[in-house]
Parts: sequence; C-alpha cells; structure tokens
Amino acid sequence: AGVDGDFHLLEKAYRGMNLDNFATFLQFFKQAGHNLDATNPEGKTLVQIASEHGHGGDYVVALRTAGASD
Repeated sequence: AGVDGDFHLLEKAYRGMNLDNFATFLQFFKQAGHNLDATNPEGKTLVQIASEHGHGGDYVVALRTAGASD
C-alpha cells in the first residue's frame, strides 16, 4: 500500500520546517484540498505522532488551528 501522499507531505513539512513556516504551509496545504487527517501505514495522524514528541506541542496546536482532528 505505501504511505499516503498527503501524510508524506505533512510529515516532511513537520520535520523540516520551523513553526511559522509550518503554520503557513498548512494553510496552503488545506486550501489545495489536501487532507490534514491523513494517516501513516500504522493508522496514525500527524497530530497523534506530534503529540508524542516533546517538541511537538506547538505543531499540534498549528495542525488543530488549521482544522486537523484529534
């Protein structure tokens, strides 16, 4: 099956962007019709993954503000 394309883009942005750039990216991502709730092969969303990371809290807030679910 492989990795969902939207999840792949979200994860790359999360890992590679500072918070301000990530928040801006999320707006463009959503406006382009991409899925903020895309899942990895294990069925986890980026909100769920970032919630497990010590530095992920502000990114979770940005994802939720952009419209991602818990």
